This record gives sequence, structure tokens and C-alpha cells, in this order.
Amino acid sequence: MSESKQRISANLPGVIARLMPALFSRFVPRETDAACASCSMWPPRSGERSDGLFFSPEIKCCTYLPNLPNFLVGGLLEDDSQSAAQGRQRLEAQIENRSGVTPWGICRSERYDLLYNGAARHVFGRSKVLRCPYYEETTGSCTIRPWWISICHTWFCKHVTGKDGLVFWTAVRRHISQAETVLAQYCAWKLGAPIAPQSADSGSSTIRSDQLDEVAPPIETHLASWGKWTGQERAFYRRSYQVVENLTRLDLERLMGFTGMQLLDDVKRCLARLRMRHPPALLKRATYIGVTKLGDDSYRLTGYSPYDPMIVTKAIYDLLDEFDGRRTNQSICAARRQRKASVPSPQLLLNLYRMRLLIEPGRESE
Repeated sequence: MSESKQRISANLPGVIARLMPALFSRFVPRETDAACASCSMWPPRSGERSDGLFFSPEIKCCTYLPNLPNFLVGGLLEDDSQSAAQGRQRLEAQIENRSGVTPWGICRSERYDLLYNGAARHVFGRSKVLRCPYYEETTGSCTIRPWWISICHTWFCKHVTGKDGLVFWTAVRRHISQAETVLAQYCAWKLGAPIAPQSADSGSSTIRSDQLDEVAPPIETHLASWGKWTGQERAFYRRSYQVVENLTRLDLERLMGFTGMQLLDDVKRCLARLRMRHPPALLKRATYIGVTKLGDDSYRLTGYSPYDPMIVTKAIYDLLDEFDGRRTNQSICAARRQRKASVPSPQLLLNLYRMRLLIEPGRESE
């Protein structure tokens, strides 16, 4: 069976997908193990969630509130399709409230950041308090899709190529995220907004009472932020969308400058590693493997991510110990063949490496 593929930019909003470098039109493995409609992180019907391996069916991975750059907000406001109606209504309500509404875009509150930064590592996928307000509980879908930001398009709980997939999509996310930031800043400058904060994560340790309570900021603060656009925030967002619509790929390349070149080089490097077909010639068992014995002949092993364990037989589990980082894969296989033991296939070794159950010596912290 052929491997399912997708273009790197396949799920991006069209307004930004067309501005991405030509590299983003290349095909990569589709992350079929991370399905939103039938979440692979849901617990078994009769299972327990006490080990933290599963997400709540009412939350899934939507334990995150994105900062929406101005041009994507404008794109959604311009989207008159029925599928976008609920998302538009939710954005309209937030614009009316003025909380987090800036020329850069619509940003999550400082209160949300405090909660997320302090608790997400422990309750990700399980806390309703941190659930994205654009999430529709009755359908389990997102009301603002496809006007998502980079992280919503590139975060997966599981990767068909293991750690290499995680590293690749992280590099893609960094590039797109930088593009989103630069484009939002450009729109604010082009349209004459007095300020253009990048996001709610400004790093400030001072939080006003209105920010903590998630209510509208003082009118003076709003006026200082919006200047001549005060009261015309919706028009500003729509104009931002039009500004980006009129840009070319070369325009974005110039706006991103040297930082964009560096981020694109990272994507290229990670893409090459994603496409590797053979494991490194010298491997050793990882020391950080999480092990759960499931029965007489199977184990759940956790390598690069607690969300993406690998179930193996006892024979494969015992096999890991033979890889000591001193003997090559070839010599280990030859020794097993000589004593008439089963010989692991190159594909099995590649899979064990991708899950980082086997690693390259000297790269333990990769």
C-alpha cells in the first residue's frame, strides 16, 4: 500500500499558502495517525485515563487559544460561507467586547497565558478551563477553520515518522509563524495603526485588573492602541486581509529577510531527514524509554513523546538491549543470523529509530 501524502502547505489558509516558498508545495507523509474526527488520543471504551496517555473526548488537543493575526481575522470576517458563520459570530462578539482586540490581531488574554503556562503540561487535552473558545463541543470541530494559525495546522499528537515528523512540522510551524507575525506587523504599519504588538505573550510581568478579569480595557488604552481606527476595528481587519491578498511571494520573502532564510533552511534540513529510508548504521538503546508491561508478550514503550507510544512484542523489547552503540547494525544482525535468531528488518530498525527507542550514540539529547 502506498504511503498517504500531502503538500506541506495543504491545510493553510489560501491567503498565506500562496505566499509560502516553492518548497512548501512538496509532498510529505500525511499524519494519518492524528485524526481529528476520530481522535486517536481518546481512551478505550472500558479503559482508564489515570496514566495520562489519553485526552478527554470533549476537549481533545484544543487545549490552546491561538492569537489570530489581523489579516486572518479579516479573512474570516470576509468569509460569508455558512460553515464560517459561527466562527464569525464568536469573533464579532470578542471585537465588541474589545478584550484582546489589537491592531496586530485578536490575542488571548494574559489570564489565559498565566493558566496555560502554569498548567498545560499537566492537563493538556483534559482541562475545560483551557479549552479553545472557538471549539464547538456538539460537533467536536473548530468554528474558525480554515482560518487557523500555524500551530493549529502543524501540531500532531502522533507522527507516522516519529521524532523526525515532530521536528519537521515544528520547523514548518516556526517559518509560518514568523510569516504571520511579519505580515500582521506590515498590515498595521501599512494602515497607519499606532501600535502593533506581536501577540499577547509580550513577556510583561504586569497585568492590569481588566486583563485578569478578561473584560474590555479602559477606553483610554483602546484609543491609544487604535488611534484613527477606533470604532472601525472590523474595517481595519478586513483591510488587513486585502493588504495581504495583494502581496506576492517575493514581497513576503523581503519582509521576512534573513530570519526567513534561516527558518527556511531549517525546514529543508528537516525535510531531508524526514525522507530518510535507512536508519543510522550505529544505534544504541535509549536510556529514557518509558516501559509498561501489557501482558506476557507485549510492552508499551514511550520514546520521543508520551502521546505516541509504540506497542512491541517481548522479542522486540529484548532486541533493544543488543544495540549498545559500539557494534554496527550489520554486525548485530550477522551475529543473530549466526545463532539462528530472528533478524530485524531494516524497516523495523528505522521505525524503532524514528520513535527514538533506538538512538545514535552521542545524540541522546536530540
